[in-house]
Amino acid sequence: MEKAKGESLRKTWETVDRNDLVQKLAELHRPLLDLHFTRYGRICYKTDLSVFHQSTVDSLENIPAGLDVSPFCMGPIARRDFWEGELASKMEVERSPWSSALEYMVDAVMRKQTWIDLYAKPHLHDDFLCGLPLQGKRDDHIEALEYYKYLLPYLIPNERRYLHAHLWHPGFHVGYLFKFCM
Repeated sequence: MEKAKGESLRKTWETVDRNDLVQKLAELHRPLLDLHFTRYGRICYKTDLSVFHQSTVDSLENIPAGLDVSPFCMGPIARRDFWEGELASKMEVERSPWSSALEYMVDAVMRKQTWIDLYAKPHLHDDFLCGLPLQGKRDDHIEALEYYKYLLPYLIPNERRYLHAHLWHPGFHVGYLFKFCM
């Protein structure tokens, strides 16, 4: 990875015209947000995966004219919490692409339940709300996640317009934004 050119906005935050910044960021993201994906995961080059899950052509609702998506496919999610610790090497977990928000959320719960079953080591001081021995029992966590999984269909909106998957960078903050001095 190469070093980004420019000066971090974190260093010049006090002198930045924030209205102008927000306007420019909105203009930058509008084309990405206009792409509506039917699956949840990440965009990959087909050549980077041994087996690709879903072609991008099949995962976009409306492909803008002139946009060639044939080299791409939907692949496994890249979020750190799906790949760190025991998830990286010891656990078999689903990493996408998911066909619905509900499917994604259920898999996230199941991933957490599996991790708790296999690797969690409860400790009295892990949770400041646990003041009594055995208050943070493993079975209680699993049961709470089961209740959450049961409630998920009622928590996720039914209207498709709220459920479109979009291209987005989860680490989007001033430390990653640069002011180019020309």
